[in-house]
Amino acid sequence: MARAYIGWRFQRSASGAKGSTQTAKSGVAPDCAAHVLRRVLKALFYARPVFPARALELENQSIGAHGTPTLGAAYVLLRDEWRLGHRDRELALHLMFLAWYLMIEPPHLTGLDPAQIDGTELREVFTDVHTVTVGRAETTDPEALYVVGLMAHLAPWLLGPEDEWAARSKLYRSRYRQLLPNGIDPRTFEDRGAYGSYFRGQAAATGGY
Repeated sequence: MARAYIGWRFQRSASGAKGSTQTAKSGVAPDCAAHVLRRVLKALFYARPVFPARALELENQSIGAHGTPTLGAAYVLLRDEWRLGHRDRELALHLMFLAWYLMIEPPHLTGLDPAQIDGTELREVFTDVHTVTVGRAETTDPEALYVVGLMAHLAPWLLGPEDEWAARSKLYRSRYRQLLPNGIDPRTFEDRGAYGSYFRGQAAATGGY
């Protein structure tokens, strides 16, 4: 679906660029072609998927008893997308999870290179993503409230001042339960990589968060 969408954007923009080039030859200001080219390049940039397929592949490779330590590499891909300014919802959810999970699990299980990425960076990335997504007072996304609230509930000390994050966990649970009184459906997390595998198990637990 994403590939077809990119093709549609490209064909539409390319058609416009061709027409504008012909117009320029017929006497219209020559900078029109350059303007259209900039629009084509911009359309191509923003039309491309902002959640890299490779990141999901790496997450999937880590799942199960015979999984491989690939979550560190998945984190780097998503972190770099975030730093480019992409604010896709799925990217944000996976990136927060990976930053949190890499702080919990030892490097030999995740593939994280502590010499390149330390706990300070992971905490800062988590906080940054949280601030511009779930941290907004008007957030009404039950899944986001659930996953961030649960991570804060399980390990508040990893994310910053423990009292603050413990309080956020209680607040986010209250807000998410107002939206989903019976809790989140585990099927919400199907086919969504290591992020989905982890939270599907949590959501299926009796008397969970």
